[in-house]
Amino acid sequence: MTDLLQAQIAFTLWFQSLNPALDAVFNTFNLLQSEEFMLLVLPIVWWCIDKRIGASLLILFTSTEFLSRFLKNVTGETRPYDLDRRVRDLDHQPDSSFPSAGTLDVLILWGYLATQFRNRALWVWAICAVVMIASARVYLGAHYPTDVLASLLIGLLVLAVVVRGRVVERFAARPRVMLWVMAIGWPLLLAAIMLNPESAVSLGAMLGFNIGLMIETQVVRFDPRGEWWKQIVKFALALAIVMALRLGIKPLLPPGDIFSFIRYAVIGLWIGVGAPWMFVTMRLSSSLRRGEVR
Repeated sequence: MTDLLQAQIAFTLWFQSLNPALDAVFNTFNLLQSEEFMLLVLPIVWWCIDKRIGASLLILFTSTEFLSRFLKNVTGETRPYDLDRRVRDLDHQPDSSFPSAGTLDVLILWGYLATQFRNRALWVWAICAVVMIASARVYLGAHYPTDVLASLLIGLLVLAVVVRGRVVERFAARPRVMLWVMAIGWPLLLAAIMLNPESAVSLGAMLGFNIGLMIETQVVRFDPRGEWWKQIVKFALALAIVMALRLGIKPLLPPGDIFSFIRYAVIGLWIGVGAPWMFVTMRLSSSLRRGEVR
C-alpha cells in the first residue's frame, strides 16, 4: 500500500470514528446520488420548467454518467473497505472505486442547472449538495478522498467545456438529419464501446430520450409551463408511469445488459415524448407554435 493510500485510509478511519450518529446523516446525504432521486429530479426540468435546459441536462447527465462508468472499468481501483477491513462498508458497491460516479452525477446535475438559471439560491444549493455527497462517499467507505477530488475536477472541466464552448447551441444549429444521426448514433457508439449493468441504464435512457426528443419537437411541441395545479398533476402522473415502467418491464425481460438497455430506452422514450403527448392530450399543457421554444 502506497503512502498516499495509507494516508487516505487513515483519514477515512478517523472520519468514520467521529460519531456513530453520523451514519444516518451521511446515508441520508447519499440519497442525492441514488437512481430513484435522479429519476425524480431530472425529468421535472424538461416536463415543467424549460425544455432546452431540460433536454440538454438529460443528455449531458447520461453522457457523463457513462464517462464515470468507463473510467471505473479502465482503472479497476479497489474500494477502501476491500483494501483495509478496518474501514466500515456502509454502502457496498460492485464496481471499482475511481472515480466517484455519485459525486460527478451530483455536480453535473446541480452545477449545470446553476449555470443555466443563474439563481443565487440554486448556486448555494449546488455547492451544498456537492459537499454533502462528496463527504458521504468518503464517510461511507465507498471512495478515497482522491476519488471525489478527481470527480470534482472532471465535472468542472465538463461543465466548462459545455457551457463556455456553447456546445448545446452548436449542436442545435445543425441540420435535422444530422441531429437524428447523432441522437441515435451517440448512445449506440458508447454502448458498443462498453455495455455493463451500470452503463446500460444511462445509455438506454439516453437513446430512448433522444428519439423521443426528436419526435416531440416535430409532432407534440408541448409547453412546459402551466398553472401550478396542472404542473403537480402532470408531474405526478408522468412520474408514476416512469416508476411503473421501471418495475413492470423488468420481470418481462430476461436478465442481461442488453435487456436492461432496452428497458431504460423505453423509460427514456416515455420521458421524451410519451409524457409530453399525454400532457397535451389531457390539456395539462398547451402545444407551442412551430419554431416557438420554451
